[in-house]
Amino acid sequence: MFDREGKPWVQFEIRPKQRSRTGATVVELPMIGTRKVTSSNGESEIRPVVRTVCEMGKSRWQIEITLTKRYSMSYRLLLGRSAISGRFNVSSLKSYLQS
Repeated sequence: MFDREGKPWVQFEIRPKQRSRTGATVVELPMIGTRKVTSSNGESEIRPVVRTVCEMGKSRWQIEITLTKRYSMSYRLLLGRSAISGRFNVSSLKSYLQS
């Protein structure tokens, strides 16, 4: 976290290739706040929150995401219920349906 013109900003890397540390893009965004998040293993942490654009298929909308290190996780980003609410149906029986 750092200040830019008196406002808090964060710098982080996006690594689009799953399980790879290559091809990273450095991103800087204004931090809009913090949020206490409890992970699936029960551990809580305070995370920075940023606003960005999510694009899926022909849909494009703004979402808020919390930032944390996910090196050891299977997925680099998890979209929560509030990010997709009213836009998509989720099937727990199928994967990778969006081309």
